[in-house]
This record gives sequence, C-alpha cells and structure tokens, in this order.
Amino acid sequence: MLSASGALRRLAGKEIWLWALIPLAIAILSWQPVGLEPGPSGDASWGAGLELALRGGISFGNQAVFTYGPLGFLSVNPLWFFHLGELSFAYLVVVRVGLAAALLAGARRTFGGLTAFVLAAVVAAVDEQLPELTIALIVTVLLATSPVRRRRSVVVLGALGAFAALEVLNKVSYGVGIGTMTVVLALTLPGRRREYLTATAAGFVVAFALLWAVLGQDFAALPDFIRNSAQ
Repeated sequence: MLSASGALRRLAGKEIWLWALIPLAIAILSWQPVGLEPGPSGDASWGAGLELALRGGISFGNQAVFTYGPLGFLSVNPLWFFHLGELSFAYLVVVRVGLAAALLAGARRTFGGLTAFVLAAVVAAVDEQLPELTIALIVTVLLATSPVRRRRSVVVLGALGAFAALEVLNKVSYGVGIGTMTVVLALTLPGRRREYLTATAAGFVVAFALLWAVLGQDFAALPDFIRNSAQ
C-alpha cells in the first residue's frame, strides 16, 4: 500500500513533468519563424561584427563599445558562425519555453487550466517582444503576490540576479530592467530585506564574474564596460 509521503512524491513528480511538457507544447504551437540565413544588409552586419569581436578576442568596454555586450550573439539569429549559432538557437528555445511557462503560470492565477493554456499560446504567438523582460516581470509579480517561504524567495531572487547579469552581457538595457525589477521585489517582500538584497547582489556578481571569465574578457576592461554602458 502506497504511503501518504509516497503519494505526495508521485504527485510532485507528475506536477514537475507537466510544468516541463506543457510550456514546451505551448512554445511549439506558438513558434514564430526565425531568420537563420545570413545576409548583406546593414541590419545584419552588427550581428556579424559582434560575433567577429568575440571570436577575435576583442575586449568589450575598451576595444568594443556597443549596445550589446559579449553575450550579444545570443540575440543574433543569422548563422554567421556555427557554434555561436547553436548557442543562440538554444538560448532562443529556452527563452520561448520560459515565456510560455511564465504566461501559463500567470494565466492560471485567474483562469482554469485549459483556458490558461489557450491564452498562453495565443499571447506567445502574437507578441514576442522583449520576452526576457516579460518573464522577469511575471515572475516578480507572482512572487510578490503569493505566500512564498523565505528560503524559496532567497533562491528566486538569487536566480533573478544571475539572470540580470546574463542579460547585461547580452543587451545592457535588458539586464538593467531585470535588475531593477528584482531590487524592487526584494524591497517589497515582507521579512528580511537585507537578506533578499544580498541574495540578489550575490547572484548578479557571481554570475557576471563567471560569465565574463568564461567569455575570455579582460577584467581590466570592466571599468570601461561599466562606464560606457551607463552612457
């Protein structure tokens, strides 16, 4: 006979599988075409320049100054270089599935499961502008309006801080927007605000430093990167 704890574990496992598969189904149903073929237009040239700079070992901040950072290739769809194109497409898939999950979670707060599924699929299909900011906004609103344990709040805030760091290195304005929302959330949540702010800052700093090192960027260029990004 199955114990109560075993039944709860099975139920939790089923819930995890559903939250993995349903957003994936929404992302597939709402999938928008992606232009992968490189072209000679001016709009495409900046993406090629970003990838050339990264492959050439050019430091962002002092040798390369642009709206996009060393992870800017994640926002470049054309396949200029195969391996960077693979990473860019994988990032696109993760973001679209993440957007579907966030939309589904938000819609379920008001509507039933089937209605939430349909609404999430429709919204994801008609509007994919700034999906990273949309994901962060929905997560912050859900966390701010739900009774969540302190430990889980700390984990989510740390993850949002790391997400902001990744997006700063992708496109500065994305990271600043996500970071601002996260700080506001940390100040809004009841309880230990200092702990929440520390978790946010730690997630940002650790993720930023690791990504900067993995990308082969010069730490001496960081002051220039920060100063030029602020302009």
